[in-house]
Amino acid sequence: MSTAPFTPPTSYIEDRFFSFWQKHDIPYQLIRQYQIGPYYADFAHPESHVVIEIDGKAYHSTPEQVARDQRRQDQLEQWGWTVIRFIGSQVYRDPVRTIYRARNTIERQLYI
Repeated sequence: MSTAPFTPPTSYIEDRFFSFWQKHDIPYQLIRQYQIGPYYADFAHPESHVVIEIDGKAYHSTPEQVARDQRRQDQLEQWGWTVIRFIGSQVYRDPVRTIYRARNTIERQLYI
């Protein structure tokens, strides 16, 4: 009997970000729940080594959660990844701005 590989669930706000990404025809393919070592990034663009994390209140607001997120980000950056972090309310209020900020970061990383 085989089991399917673990894939973390996505959130409403991640779905919103991805929906706007697709709707605006951004020419870079993002991979959802991309595994990097022991971590799963909300979104990644492996070619540019860009990770996009979207932090909702439920899992990213206590001091312990913030410290855990920072340790994880530090490790990803040591491995050569650029991490962009948005809070959920940013994506909710201004999704277009967040997707274009992410796109611009990917482009900068591709052309360094």
